[in-house]
Amino acid sequence: MFTCLRALALLAPLAVVAGLVWLAGQARMLSYRDDADLVVAVQETPARFNPLMPGRGAEREITELVFDRLLRLDDDLRLRPHLLERWEYRHRATCYFLDAGKAAAAAAVIDQSRDRWSDWLLEDFVLDGDQVHLISGSPERRWLDEILNGFDRETIAPLLQVRLTLRSAVAQSLGDFLAGSVEKGKLRHLDYDGDRVAHLYLQGETDLFLKELRLYYESNRNLEPEIEVMGPVDRIAELDWDAELRGDLRWHDGTPATADDLVYTFEEVTRPGSPWPLREAFGFVESMEKVDERKVRVHCREFYAPAPERWAKLPLLPAHLLSQAVGPDAWERFFARPVGTGPYRLRSAPPEGPVVLEANVDYFRGAPRQGEVRYLTVTDFERRRLDWRLGKIDVLAPASEQEWHWLFETGAKARPSIPVDTVRDAGRFQSFVAWNLDRDRFTDPRVRRGLAYLIDVEKLLATLPEPRPRAWKGLFFPGSWFCQSSPGPLAPDADLAAVLFGEAGWKRDEGGKWRTREGRVVDLTLSYDRADLLHARLAEHLAERWNRAGIDVKLEALDWRALLEERLATREFDALLLSWELDFSRDHFAVWHSSEAGPGGSNFSGLRNQQVDGLLEKLRRERDEAAVIATATELQDLVRELQPCLFLCSTGRELAFRKDAVEQARPASDGTWNRGPIAVGRAGLFASRPWWVRVAPGAPANPEPDTTSPTEP
Repeated sequence: MFTCLRALALLAPLAVVAGLVWLAGQARMLSYRDDADLVVAVQETPARFNPLMPGRGAEREITELVFDRLLRLDDDLRLRPHLLERWEYRHRATCYFLDAGKAAAAAAVIDQSRDRWSDWLLEDFVLDGDQVHLISGSPERRWLDEILNGFDRETIAPLLQVRLTLRSAVAQSLGDFLAGSVEKGKLRHLDYDGDRVAHLYLQGETDLFLKELRLYYESNRNLEPEIEVMGPVDRIAELDWDAELRGDLRWHDGTPATADDLVYTFEEVTRPGSPWPLREAFGFVESMEKVDERKVRVHCREFYAPAPERWAKLPLLPAHLLSQAVGPDAWERFFARPVGTGPYRLRSAPPEGPVVLEANVDYFRGAPRQGEVRYLTVTDFERRRLDWRLGKIDVLAPASEQEWHWLFETGAKARPSIPVDTVRDAGRFQSFVAWNLDRDRFTDPRVRRGLAYLIDVEKLLATLPEPRPRAWKGLFFPGSWFCQSSPGPLAPDADLAAVLFGEAGWKRDEGGKWRTREGRVVDLTLSYDRADLLHARLAEHLAERWNRAGIDVKLEALDWRALLEERLATREFDALLLSWELDFSRDHFAVWHSSEAGPGGSNFSGLRNQQVDGLLEKLRRERDEAAVIATATELQDLVRELQPCLFLCSTGRELAFRKDAVEQARPASDGTWNRGPIAVGRAGLFASRPWWVRVAPGAPANPEPDTTSPTEP
């Protein structure tokens, strides 16, 4: 007994010391932080930062901080130069004449018409023997038509256009043919369209040349040749888009960013078999080539009015790091530790530690005032609450209704002592019901409108917990310059719905059920992603309302992959609850045009409407702003009337932040820094997020504007 007591007496001080050491460690863990750091709590550890793939949440935020795009949106949602310093169209045209004298006469007509040059955006012309070369800044062809209309058309030498298509390596193969051709003097001009297509322009008696060409490729059938005589042309025109990068761009490893990087990125994105979704965005481009260290020339297949909106999606990738990357594993390793040109560089990432970003001191717009940003993975609710109260977290995306309740519920016991505010991103994610218009029940737009009239969207959204989605406003990104009107959902009207159902041939039976002309009970299956809490709630409300109105609705909860692969891709569905992210483009051709309907098409509702098609096509070629606005507004109103989808609501990422600890310091166009409260403009979080700053304890929040000049944007 005495021995035991003695042992306890000896061990007790050690236990006390150990306990004190443990408590001190815990206190340090709970209270320590570098007050200069901006700390963001996340639910899932960000791991891949790939600007070529869609992303959400913190992973996307980090990606946008590391990588920059060629163009950016200003606060009025207008595209401005960013990595690109300037860009311009160049339309180059050549006309061939019967002889040099007739070409000189045509050149004299152009010279005498200098008062029209500004209308044509004509910059110069060159007389070259029997040819006249013209250069215009207009991307459209009307200027050239007007000039040619002033010539004596009888003096123009017609050229025969021939298209040669091979399996591959058309330039090398055609070069071999021309090296031994007897009639190659008939070839006046040659263009290549990628690796498979060549356009030949012939003048004079062309029969022998064509015979030679056909015989040559008859003996080379392994190349899968196709020779098409396209017909005569009276001019050869090439539309180019010249773009020049800034001269002060540096990769995070210090290497200058050059035109080689831009050409490499474009070719990687658009190559055959490319896995990146952006490949489909550049169908109007034939090729890109380097002009000098900063300049590239893009050869366009056709004029595409929203082209800048497509270039704005293209990031810049480092050719010096990726050109030797072989296989998907190498790309995965790069995107886990990326090197970009953005305002922040990645200093550390899992598994070595948390994601830590540090300000890029070489950033051309001026290094962000926030030197370091830490993304800490904190999944447990109680731990997040404790860390927030202890001041270890500055920003978080509330992960549950419980967390929103704790952060914002009034009352002395529930309300935290730390001032909290929120910012909500623009409503870039739209939720909607997509109807399968190939199903008999939904082919009549009166039926689709009737189903919409049964739903009170505003009342539905009011039943949802905070942060509530906002009612759908329109087809385009909120506040876009080309369509600022907000039609909103159809106003609820059950009586009008019944009228429309009757006009479509439906009748109510004695039990109140709607039946088709053939007497079948009207039913539908609404499929949705079981993991999406918002969609689950929307689906339940919609089913309840439609069932109450006499339409049998069955809900089908599926995994996201099954929803895409077994329903959407195969078009085996009645109705799907989906979401998509709005981009900043006016071109919705892929979503609504009739040519995209059917299996494999991106018009998954199956809308086929000639008027819609015409408006979509006009938006692709129209340059006049007033006409663009009128066309986009008409398209939006028409799609709302046709109801190929029942549009419900829009959501944007919502962040909570410590109001007394975070402010915004953003470079202004005059070279100064604007400091003030956190604000999200029309362009959304992506424009304001790089400029958030942690306010040190005791420092005044939102002081007078800082006039220290960053690098001029």
